[in-house]
Amino acid sequence: MKMKTIQELDNIKQGKGVNWPTLYKKLSRLKIDDQLIYQAITIKQYSKKVYGIDIIDHDAFEKIIQLAQPINKNSRAAASIAGNTHQINVNGALLVAVTEQSEAPYVHAFTQSYPLPYPKKQHAVIIENLECFLHYKDSYLFMSQLCEISHDIDDIEFIYAAGNSISNQNIIPYLKEFKGDIFCLLDIDIGGLQIYKNLLNNGLSVDNTHFVIPNDIVQRLKISRRKALKSELNKLNNFLKISNQIDQLIGLMHYYQTTIEQESYRA
Repeated sequence: MKMKTIQELDNIKQGKGVNWPTLYKKLSRLKIDDQLIYQAITIKQYSKKVYGIDIIDHDAFEKIIQLAQPINKNSRAAASIAGNTHQINVNGALLVAVTEQSEAPYVHAFTQSYPLPYPKKQHAVIIENLECFLHYKDSYLFMSQLCEISHDIDDIEFIYAAGNSISNQNIIPYLKEFKGDIFCLLDIDIGGLQIYKNLLNNGLSVDNTHFVIPNDIVQRLKISRRKALKSELNKLNNFLKISNQIDQLIGLMHYYQTTIEQESYRA
């Protein structure tokens, strides 16, 4: 069994020999700076694998131990000690939304410190593209004319997806509170399909969570200049069996070998 870094550092404190080249690689992977390492210790080689390590700066050595501690996966504050907060998810999320009545966008905050907000409207439209979100009235007009969306704009909360951030586990409970339909206005490509699949995998129901597809999708794919790479087309099969609608869409994307950015809906 491989010895853990902390155990090896403890062996140094006890005056035991260690395999320094192996330990050094571990410390380097933890991004512990060489200057700190060699400030803390001196090294003597006894054999091919056994090295004696003398601690010459105990404060520096304790700093190395602190940096080598396993990261607390539940705490960015704890991870910050090791300078590894980028590895830990933020314990919360923000969601930008707008309604016809609000006129300007507002923000929902989701953390354990705040109660779960209740949706302002019966239905939601999740919009992936920021330009389309900022022009939500135009997006609604497009959907009502070409996507068979019959709900009144006054009954809809428009939500900015911010890419895959919309599938954040802190946001999903809020989306589940919508009593009506959730329409996902996403790019018709691997990225859009992945966002939709993640929403369903995280608990939204396919019965009321809809991937928005224009009625003239065949013509749009046919004239699209956004060609799909072979690698993208191969990955489309990962999204089969979500629904008959998605299966038909994937068939068309394979046939025309194109994709669509939702921003083209504004053209």
